Amino acid sequence: MRSRHEHAIESSRRGNGREHFLAGGRKNSDGTPERVILRVLRVAQGVFVAGAVVLLAATMTDGRVLPSAGAMLRTIMVVAAVAAASSLVALKVLSARQLRDLPCAPDPPLATTSAITAVDPVLQMVLRSTDVRAALADLLAHDDGTHAPLPELLRRIGLASWEDTPAASATKLARSGRYWLSLRDDDLTPEKYDRLVTLEAVLNLYADLRPDGASRDGGQALDHRLHDVLASTAELMPLPRVGQDQADASVPVGGGEWEARRRFADFAEGVPTAFRVQFDMQANLAAGTFLVEFDVPRPACFSLVSPDDAGRVRAARAYALRSALLAARGAFEADGGISTVVVNCHEHRSKETILSLRLDATSLGQLRTVARTSGLDAGGFPKGDAVRAAFDPRGWLDCVEPFLTGRDEIVSPALRARDAELDDSDCPTALEEATGARHICELGIYEISLRASKWNDILSDRIATTGDAVSKLMSARDATNDVTVMEACNRTAKVLVDGTVDVSDHQRLAEVFVNGDPLSLTVAHIRDVLGNDGQLDAERLNDALGSLVGTLGPVTEMGMYLDDADNVYRYFNSIAERVYYNRNLDDHMRTTRLVPDAYYVGHAEAARILNILGRYDEALAHDDELIRIAPATPDALLTKVRTLEGQSCVFEAADLIQKAVTMSGTTRDLGICFYRLAFIEWKLGHGQLAAACYARATELRSDVADQANVELEELLANDPQLKRVAGEEARKMIEAAGLPYGSTSDMHRTTAACARACTDANLFRPARVFTEMLLELTYDDALVDVYRSLLTPER
Repeated sequence: MRSRHEHAIESSRRGNGREHFLAGGRKNSDGTPERVILRVLRVAQGVFVAGAVVLLAATMTDGRVLPSAGAMLRTIMVVAAVAAASSLVALKVLSARQLRDLPCAPDPPLATTSAITAVDPVLQMVLRSTDVRAALADLLAHDDGTHAPLPELLRRIGLASWEDTPAASATKLARSGRYWLSLRDDDLTPEKYDRLVTLEAVLNLYADLRPDGASRDGGQALDHRLHDVLASTAELMPLPRVGQDQADASVPVGGGEWEARRRFADFAEGVPTAFRVQFDMQANLAAGTFLVEFDVPRPACFSLVSPDDAGRVRAARAYALRSALLAARGAFEADGGISTVVVNCHEHRSKETILSLRLDATSLGQLRTVARTSGLDAGGFPKGDAVRAAFDPRGWLDCVEPFLTGRDEIVSPALRARDAELDDSDCPTALEEATGARHICELGIYEISLRASKWNDILSDRIATTGDAVSKLMSARDATNDVTVMEACNRTAKVLVDGTVDVSDHQRLAEVFVNGDPLSLTVAHIRDVLGNDGQLDAERLNDALGSLVGTLGPVTEMGMYLDDADNVYRYFNSIAERVYYNRNLDDHMRTTRLVPDAYYVGHAEAARILNILGRYDEALAHDDELIRIAPATPDALLTKVRTLEGQSCVFEAADLIQKAVTMSGTTRDLGICFYRLAFIEWKLGHGQLAAACYARATELRSDVADQANVELEELLANDPQLKRVAGEEARKMIEAAGLPYGSTSDMHRTTAACARACTDANLFRPARVFTEMLLELTYDDALVDVYRSLLTPER
């Protein structure tokens, strides 16, 4: 149990390299536009840092340093110090679209006979199938007339003749009640994707049309019934939500960028459309503008409406307009200050706009009237200043120039992408109240920000020759009073003059400029050495320690990061830690300066090596320096816990973990703290309390949740006197023992307030991280949409 415990902690702390989505707001999660969701953001593998070179290479585009470069180095190296194990567990995080595909919770048990009769067994069968197409094809082959109109809809789309269609399971979306097919293979041809979307629409339309006593129409023809449902698309209303979720309760209703995005997302996720809703949004309330990028189904998806191509084209055009108007309605309802809504329609996975609407309240009303007419279904299409549409020879929508794009300044002001570290302006009142920061820069956690910004400034002018580059570097050096920038200019000029790096290698030059100092290079080398677990022995460890101390020692002895009358030097591993510090530890009398990643990581690695060698007294000096410069960082406390365990000071270790619990601002930190606490309580002889702590760790979304569950099972199996506890019973047991429980509801309120305040202050980078932290607390499709909207576009 011991070695596995250390391995899990080591893996969780040693830089997950996880993409955005569920990184808990840690440094390597303050994502860049190439991730997301969300637009959010795709899956990044767990990264083991071979050195600063590799790190920066992963975080630069065309030689430009992205804001999270130093963060990745810091997170990847810092967290490794907590445990002695040596392997790195590669973790994968679902992207926004994959997150959407997670199955919803099962339907609650049906309590009454009337409720039971309202459940359609076919739809239940669909939700329980691992291959919906095959299940429905089997139903079609055994059609006995009891499931009308589903068999007829399936025949219309030619389901029985589909070949090589990937297996897909189905989810019923909690908000809209619509059916969403989740594929095992995401690499679909347009034809296979259209089949998927068509089959979804069949299920949704069947749910709307099936004769269940509430929707009987006296035998109206199926074609007319389909027309009525599709023609009503522009006027759909979101389904009423059962109760109010935690996110709604945590974010007060009111104006602002955050609320507008959330309200639109609530609207879009709640409307029960026939076809799946996929969109991106952007807004600028100061300009009264809202932009929606909306996917519309291709004509092939409308075989359930018409057997011929011309009829399918007409139906697809009509649906595209109506769904665009539906999106515009939601945008106007998101905030009373919105005066202009632009909706750009696209085919799936295409960046080309095939329909663009620019609407005000008047033009929206006029087009909604058009959408209600039969002329639209007969092939007509509106024209005018509010509509940009063109048609190919088939009559389907062709490419047009959009009225507005997400890169336009009016909807995506460039200031939203600014680094908080470089902005010393005063915080708006709401931002100060939420984060404790008095100035914008007090939300910063990246020490490299200034160097990264200076490098990007240098690179913004074309560099043709070595002479040009050296000249620009010397000019930048002479224009700054920051010592680290001066040193960066000097060492970069030197490698150019020496010929070590070619002037055309912008990426390598950026690595040298930003993280090419001796301490950063030494720490990267040490991480490389320690990463080779199979070859670690006392000699190699002592050599690594000597190299590290030789570089780190002089920096420490000079007291470069000792507090003085005017400044304090602090390290933060996440923005949640910065907020905790601002609200609880900052005296606001002295300026807080950021400590370089390499300094923190160097002490963490030194402590780790000394612990492995059993030199615990020496390790304590490094532990204490970590805690001094990072008083709001749970990882710093847990590093010392490892040393105390080695000294058998288990009671003191338990006290430190409890302190770490009280300062944890993310589910990741809280989960790891309870995982460690479970082991400590077990060592103290409190087996039942250990089981409760393990249970708490498994309930939180963290890197060690799965391992905590494995160890809990082992604990229960090895001690029959222990009972399994969870939820409220575990909480009562933990609190009865005098241990802190860690309130996720308080965490949620704080995080939601910070996300909203940062968004409204046009600080989208921290806003995105806070939103990511909210997703770890409570997954929600609408919140994913908000997260996606906070990615600043590349220009």
